[in-house]
Amino acid sequence: MHYVKTLKIQEGVIVATDGLMSVCAIQPVDVSLLTEDEQASFESNIRRALHSLGQNHAQIIVRSRNATLKDLDGHVQGLYRRETDNSTLDTIRAKYIENYFNELKKLVTLNSIPIQEFYLVLKVSLNTANSHSLVEGYDRLERLTNQVTSNLKQAKISTSLFDSDALKKYINESINPVV
Repeated sequence: MHYVKTLKIQEGVIVATDGLMSVCAIQPVDVSLLTEDEQASFESNIRRALHSLGQNHAQIIVRSRNATLKDLDGHVQGLYRRETDNSTLDTIRAKYIENYFNELKKLVTLNSIPIQEFYLVLKVSLNTANSHSLVEGYDRLERLTNQVTSNLKQAKISTSLFDSDALKKYINESINPVV
């Protein structure tokens, strides 16, 4: 608990005594919805993204919580995005997707379904008491964050960088998890 007291949040960055950190939420990808070529491209881009992390700069955190109806949106939208050249097939498929979505809504409403959330924590180590190092550290962290999120974007993995308010909420939830 002592370490948590030494954290400050400034301009969307966690400032600890030994470095600076940024946090991104990572949107999971339903790889099963991708074509074979898209899957191959995805794998290649994931390798590049992981390689860009380097050593000791990143941590991937996975947290579980119960699903809500809002969690279904991305999954169902991915199903609707797949189109064919046959409008009759598209109409039939749309009806099946609608029925599937209605069944999923019932399932989520009536049951506790755990889902996982993914977070990427990027860190640049430095002595934050030194103001020159601090300015340089902000620049290094920004470059690292941009490089990694850009590589993830090429793999069609969406990330959203936390601002100061989201960081405060994330840290509070990590320290005081809802049971």
